[in-house]
Formats: sequence, structure tokens, C-alpha cells
Amino acid sequence: QSIDIHIRILFSIFLVILGAGIVGVNSATEPLPPNVRLTNEAWKAYDNKKYDQAIKKAEECIKEFERDAIPEQKELEKSNAPLPPLGKVSEEEKKTIFNRGLLNDVATCWLIKGLSLEKLGRIQEAIRAYCKAATFTYALTYDPSWDGFWSPSKKAKNSLSYLNGTCE
Repeated sequence: QSIDIHIRILFSIFLVILGAGIVGVNSATEPLPPNVRLTNEAWKAYDNKKYDQAIKKAEECIKEFERDAIPEQKELEKSNAPLPPLGKVSEEEKKTIFNRGLLNDVATCWLIKGLSLEKLGRIQEAIRAYCKAATFTYALTYDPSWDGFWSPSKKAKNSLSYLNGTCE
């Protein structure tokens, strides 16, 4: 339950960032990129306890953008790039992290899908979604309440541990 509260707080913060344009990707008159819009819609549905809708929006983002996120993750692994830092980072590091938008959103959507499936009592499916989220170790999500980043991969691994779930 504490994970649920934390996720809701993060979602609320995420909406504030998007509304304020802090992400810096778009001006107020430009539409959000599809990956950001779908992730935002998935979080909103999750926050409103519309878990089936959250899953649907998360799956739309995954279906559309995972094919680009996977090679990005693999390339970072292959090049032995250092994992992005958690917490507060420099402006230059923020740009690097935000430039991995598809990777970040796909990982986040796998996490949202897992959280939603867990809420629906579909534990084995949730474990599979968490396993997918856990693979995106270079993805991060911004939390402006402390001006830092957290890892959807690590959150997924925590959920797997809580559920005694294992990945194949």
C-alpha cells in the first residue's frame, strides 16, 4: 500500500511537471509527444483506479515505442555506459536522461501495467510486466518534489520481491 501512495504522489507531481512545461520538450501551444501523452494518460487512469484503462494506455505506448526503446537499452548495455544517477543530477545529466524519453516512458508504462494488473488481482501477469520493466535499467523518471530521478526498473524489482515473483 505504501508503494501505491508513493506512485500516486509521483503521478500527481508528474502531471504538475507536464502542465507547467518543466520537461522542456514542448511549449505550451504544442501538443505532447505521443509517448508522453500515453504515459500521462496511463498514470491518470491508474490514479483514478481505472486499471483496465491504465493497462490499455500503457500497452499503446509499449506497442508503439518499445521497438525503439529496446535497442537503446541494449546499446547502452553493450557500450558499458554508466547507469544514470538516481536522485539529484546536474542540468547536463538531466538533458541526457530526458533525451531517453522513449526508454523512460516504455519502462514506466511496463511499471504502470504491472501496478494495474496487481490491483486487479492478476498477479502472474503483473509479475511478467514487472519483469519487463526491470529490464530497462537505463530508464528514469523525474520527481520534482525533491528535484531528482527514480528508477522504474528498481520499483519493478521491489514489487517482484514483494510478490515473491521471479523472471525467466
